[in-house]
This record gives sequence, structure tokens and C-alpha cells, in this order.
Amino acid sequence: MDEAARRRWSAIAHHDRAFASPLDTSRFAALVGQLDLQPLPYSVDFGCGKGEALRTVVREAGGTGTGIDRSAEMLAGADSLNGAITFVEADARTWLPDRPADLAICIGSTHIFGDGAAAAAALAGLVRPGGVVLIGDGYWRDEPPPSRLEEFGMRADELVELATLVEGIERAGLTPVAVQPSTLVEWDDYEWSLIRSVERWARQHPSDPDREAFLGQTRLMRDSYLQWRREFFGFALVAGVAAGS
Repeated sequence: MDEAARRRWSAIAHHDRAFASPLDTSRFAALVGQLDLQPLPYSVDFGCGKGEALRTVVREAGGTGTGIDRSAEMLAGADSLNGAITFVEADARTWLPDRPADLAICIGSTHIFGDGAAAAAALAGLVRPGGVVLIGDGYWRDEPPPSRLEEFGMRADELVELATLVEGIERAGLTPVAVQPSTLVEWDDYEWSLIRSVERWARQHPSDPDREAFLGQTRLMRDSYLQWRREFFGFALVAGVAAGS
């Protein structure tokens, strides 16, 4: 699939999801409450999707935020919380905030910058001294079978171990203060919600030109998850604090 088709597939697959990642809303809210954010923080979210991370931050800590995403389909469902959040359809690689942020977020979109370490380095330059960077990225729970990777169209070096993911935060000049891996319950809920959404859409749109390609992609993901990804894939939120006060 080309990039436009991938964005459309993702919007369909994540129709029922608050987060486009294997995250539980209540666990994420609890993590936000543990971060040392100043009162009424200004937050930015790169690859924000529907904006649930920003809405959670604003609900928990107040303040305002800006969400950036290239997908008009995702942003179409974004709620600004009565104007507290501004959403921008733009390339997150080149968009810059007009002032240092108190919290910079990139969850499930670190590929925008290259990988988790590169995303941490980019966001570290956008927060104030003492500000927080929150990265959400995949990692290997165990070394994946090469044959399975090839079947799925992945390379072993596309992800790293959890400890290496945290080290990327440190190399960006940030002090790690929280690590929250997704549980298998969160993974199961995430994967099967995507499958249900695409299968439902396919039943409702029998003549859509993308129908067969989207079903094929979704069933490949389903089979790979059942056969090996459930055992080897991980996802974690990692928070780091910038130097200064």
C-alpha cells in the first residue's frame, strides 16, 4: 500500500480506539499524574492521531496543547476540548512550536523522526529546562525469529530491546523517570479492535476499491499476531526530564 492508503487503512482500523497504540486510557492518565508538570502546562504531540494523549493531559493537568498529524482522516475525529487544544495538519518533522513546551509527546509515531532515540533527541530540543519528553515506541520482548520477520516484511533492527529504548532517552540528555510497558491484555484489546473495525468496514463497503487490500493487510496482521507477534512484540511509554529547573 502507498502512504495515502496506509493512512486510510489506519483511520479505519483505529475507528474504535482512543489511542492508536496498545494503551489503556486509565493507565495513561495515571502516568500523566505521576509526571512533574508545572501548573497549566503547554503540551505538544507529534503524530497525535485523534488527540487522546493531549486530551488526557489537559483533563489531568489543565493547560493547553497543540497536536500535529499528517492524517486528515485521524484529525477529523479530534476533539479540541472547547479550544484548549489546537490541531494542525502538518509534517511533524518540520513543524516547530512557537515557544518551549512543558511536555512533548510522540506515541506510536517515532518513525516520523527515524526511531525512538531520534524522536527523543528531536523532542528534547523543544521542551523548557525541566520539561518532560514522553515517547511511546515498540520494542522486542525477545529476539524474533528471522523467518517470521521476513514473512511480515520487517527487519530485526527496526526495534530494540526495552533497555536500549530507555538508553535512547538518556542519550538525548534526558533523565528517565517512568517506564510503562503495555500488558498482554492491552495488546490483545488493541489488535482485535483493529481487526473488528476493518472487518466491519469491509462488510459495509463491499464495492470499495481498497476493500481487498485492506482485508489482506488486516488478516496478515491477525495471523502474524496469533502465530508469533504476541510473544515477541512489546510497546512502552518512556518519560524523561530535561536538564534544568
